[in-house]
Amino acid sequence: MQLESRRQILRIMQENPKIEITAHRHPEYVGQVRRITMSDNEGFYSVIDGQPEHELSRRNRGKGSYTGMWCSKHLVLKNDICTVYNHRKEPEEKELFLAFRIIEDK
Repeated sequence: MQLESRRQILRIMQENPKIEITAHRHPEYVGQVRRITMSDNEGFYSVIDGQPEHELSRRNRGKGSYTGMWCSKHLVLKNDICTVYNHRKEPEEKELFLAFRIIEDK
């Protein structure tokens, strides 16, 4: 799926898709498949798919880990990968938070 805008991604997240982590500030998370549990106008919550007892899945009262996508200047969209950079840093610093791709149902 070609990703084109922050708005498009947030709209897709409302359908609670699965995502695959392709890069992360914590390398041990790379390759995880997560399911979106909830989204809002600024980001989304995700749990590790099929692992409800995992520490990450239990965060935020079971909604999972939160990924904020506050503004487009901290996002890079390339083909089917969305890369989110730390919003507390200047965009030029490019401190990676995570990168993911949306897993499309077939």
